[in-house]
Amino acid sequence: MIWYKKKPEDLINLKNQLKISYPTLHVVIINNVVHIRGSFFLFDPATGCEFDRFGIDIILPDNYPNQIPKVIETEDRIPKNIDRHFMTDGSACLFFRDEQYKFYNKNTTLVDFIRIPVYNFFLSQSYFELTGKWIFGARLHGKWASWDFYSEELGVNNINTIGRFLVLLSSEKFNVLHKCYCGSNKSLINCHINKVVQMRKNIPKNIALLSLKEICEINERLKRSI
Repeated sequence: MIWYKKKPEDLINLKNQLKISYPTLHVVIINNVVHIRGSFFLFDPATGCEFDRFGIDIILPDNYPNQIPKVIETEDRIPKNIDRHFMTDGSACLFFRDEQYKFYNKNTTLVDFIRIPVYNFFLSQSYFELTGKWIFGARLHGKWASWDFYSEELGVNNINTIGRFLVLLSSEKFNVLHKCYCGSNKSLINCHINKVVQMRKNIPKNIALLSLKEICEINERLKRSI
């Protein structure tokens, strides 16, 4: 059953939250799908003055909030390509899939979602239009994003180290007495066990497995290029 038909009070609460925090965004229901549409303003934190605006459409999935809403820029101001961080379906790529836990989890409200990842996405787009640079930096595209993300998380750039770490994330079980993924020759229990446990809580095994496959593909490509 569609989320707001199952719990109508959730839709009422969502509308009330938007009225308070984002009064220029409005709920529209089309073919039983909830859209949040309107003008999205960016403000200078120092002065409180508006400095840019975008037309947006946030599409809530049938199983919201269990699935991430899609965000569309509606005025064709931004080229809808990978270099401007848009998916092939024209929706905004707000963050890399493995870092979803940082920006969207079971405790994230729609207002939280708009306030952080959506706002930062359009702030980055506005800054890029002015400077040709990304204010928060930009991840590599495609499967290379896996290498980029885990290099940052682990503080290493060695693809084999990243691969060993992803084996631990994607496995149903692992032996804490085996050597640590980092290459120290210490057992995992005496080395980076906390990092493994923490990330296993944050990243689903199927997502880690997908990243492991991408890392393996990159590794094979690098070997062939030598």
